[in-house]
Amino acid sequence: MTDQPAPASLQVVTSVENVPAQDTDELEAVADPTPVGGVPVQPPRRRRLRRVLRVLGAAVLVLVVYFLGSLWFVHRTGRSDQERPVDAIVVMGAAQYDGRPSPQLAARLDQVVLLWGKGYAPLVVTTGSKRPGDRFTEAQASATYLEARGVPKSAIVQVGGCHVVRLVAARPRPARRTRPAPRAGW
Repeated sequence: MTDQPAPASLQVVTSVENVPAQDTDELEAVADPTPVGGVPVQPPRRRRLRRVLRVLGAAVLVLVVYFLGSLWFVHRTGRSDQERPVDAIVVMGAAQYDGRPSPQLAARLDQVVLLWGKGYAPLVVTTGSKRPGDRFTEAQASATYLEARGVPKSAIVQVGGCHVVRLVAARPRPARRTRPAPRAGW
């Protein structure tokens, strides 16, 4: 910078005391809210609003990540195959329509037919009760469906109501069927 004085219209004012009285009104009207350090001062409301928005944004981000993680975990678990020999295959009841299993129950029972056919269990336990006015329980509808697809009646235990654990535990275990030899490769 040069040491030459600035023109009168651009003079730097360091104190209001050095300014003539007629110019002080103009200085107050154009006062800069920026402090000397150059950091702009925001009203407290704006800072509070930004802080609230940041916290809400972080909370939404956490919820989205949690939701997507849960979806991934459910998908991964649903796609896993845990076929292995067991004492019994238990089929939880679902809706039945006058002795005919609902599509959801039929899908469960089709999986049971596959597993039982591979020799993974000597016993199939069908569960489920009925609503007032129904002629069949979910367990009866499931047993009929399984018998029609080749599972012998002697391998099916029907359990109606909520006594599944006690009745299955009290029943003696039949001799385990031999499992077919595993296939080579995948």
